[in-house]
Formats: sequence, C-alpha cells, structure tokens
Amino acid sequence: MNDNIILPLQKWLLTHEKCIGCGRKLALNGHKDNKGNRIAVCECKKMFVWVERTGSYRKVLNIEA
Repeated sequence: MNDNIILPLQKWLLTHEKCIGCGRKLALNGHKDNKGNRIAVCECKKMFVWVERTGSYRKVLNIEA
C-alpha cells in the first residue's frame, strides 16, 4: 500500500528536478559515469542520472554507483 503513495510522489519529484530524499533542487554538476551519462549529486549524498530521452532524472542503480 505504501508503494501506491511513495512511488508516484518520487516520480513527481524527479520530473520537477527535485531530490527524493530532501526535496532540494537538483543541478548537474559536471560528473559523468563511465558510460558518459551526466550525474547529479544532491547535498544529502543521493545520486541521480539525467536521462536525455525523457528530460528528467532517475535514481542511480547500485551497479552504476
């Protein structure tokens, strides 16, 4: 039941370029992973990948970190 509330809220935050942990505005800070993806690191240390195709962020997977 919690997923019915939490997942849509996290998706909304990411589409509005906000961190899902603290709600701060995300900004690309020049970091790139080994595949060339642009990564944003929030002040709360959560990492997000900018997806060019959708124009929004997604959480970094454990294998990407």
